[in-house]
Amino acid sequence: MIPSINEVSTKRVVTIDEKAAFGEASAIMYAHKIRHLPVVNRLGKLVGVLSQKDRPFSESEWGQQVCELMSSPVEVAHEKSSLTVVMETMLSKKISSVVVVDDQSDIIGIVTTEDVLRYFLRNLREEESRLDSSAFSRMQLVGQVMHSLAQAGI
Repeated sequence: MIPSINEVSTKRVVTIDEKAAFGEASAIMYAHKIRHLPVVNRLGKLVGVLSQKDRPFSESEWGQQVCELMSSPVEVAHEKSSLTVVMETMLSKKISSVVVVDDQSDIIGIVTTEDVLRYFLRNLREEESRLDSSAFSRMQLVGQVMHSLAQAGI
């Protein structure tokens, strides 16, 4: 079954006001160890996304407002969107994050390439574990058969 994007997304989303200085945004991103920061207006509505690639080249520009540096418009996905659709959007638009919204267009999550990779890595590990235990069970069965044949002199 293909998961909904809500199953993959980061739920605790940190946002910043569009009028904040880039220096403040940078400090928030560093403190939270994030590379994408949704930008909201005074009403709390999504207006852009600030990512590490939007960073000014010189520290003298760090006083610029976030709204001058952010990417806009923002790609959003409804919480029930499939992971496939979101990944296709990310690939076709060459973006590394999509903001997840609910029916009222309120931010409820964010999906990044890191989230997608983490999801697939977890599933690969689970599959490897199932395969390993299945192979171990088969090896045990073969061992039991071999033991029984040896005891029977075959």
